[in-house]
Amino acid sequence: MYSHWFTELEGGAHFTTCKRLGQHLRAHGALEDVVLLAMQDAISHRAATGYSGAYLTDEKRSEVRHNLATTIPITPIHGGDTDRGSFGDLLLVMNTDLPAFGDHLGRTIGDLTHGQRSRLPQYDTSPNFDHWNSQLTKFLRHIDQTKGYYCFVDVNFSSRNLHCLNNASVGKIKNYHEAWKRFLDSDDPGDIELKLLYQSVAKHHPDQAVLSGAPEVVPFGVSLAGKLTDSALGFLYIVWRLFSIRCHGFCFSCNYFGVLSS
Repeated sequence: MYSHWFTELEGGAHFTTCKRLGQHLRAHGALEDVVLLAMQDAISHRAATGYSGAYLTDEKRSEVRHNLATTIPITPIHGGDTDRGSFGDLLLVMNTDLPAFGDHLGRTIGDLTHGQRSRLPQYDTSPNFDHWNSQLTKFLRHIDQTKGYYCFVDVNFSSRNLHCLNNASVGKIKNYHEAWKRFLDSDDPGDIELKLLYQSVAKHHPDQAVLSGAPEVVPFGVSLAGKLTDSALGFLYIVWRLFSIRCHGFCFSCNYFGVLSS
């Protein structure tokens, strides 16, 4: 009897991935916070002078104080199910940061009063996406004017094996490429300025030749067993290099997360 229950609960994985109980959101949120802290720690020396920034930008976590008050989409949203994958989870900005004043790009939920928070449009219920598209335009203008560059991180936590996790990452990359292609093919008048901004911003990115003008999105997949996807490992290597610069190179002989926990 107990073995049947163990099988039904997927060896304990059910407690971190069950959608009916919302447990998958808790696991996903915890992973987001861990990766965000690693990013913020690695760039803290640059962030102190407004030269970099790492942000939580998850439209589904509207109750989290350090989440951006207005989520910045990766590509413009025009409605419909096909555009609902236009958000990342985390945002890394280099050579600049997102100021909380002016256009309020860096303003978080915690910066708002209760009244301001209650008036924020909710992504799941709002029929109008101009609120998010306007923030995207402000963001790209800011990145272009400051000659910065950026990448989004899409976190994925799974109870399945590494093969399934890698397949999920490939699927995410495909979805973002398709969203980018829909944007390029769009004849919406509101996209004209955005297309010019994307072209200009792309010139500041060190990997512009690889990205071909598209925004950079890194799928960061982690399994319940602690396995990481290739893209997650690649991103962690970049974070590690940023951290080593902060530490003047001493941690090249150390485990990055071991240094963080010491």
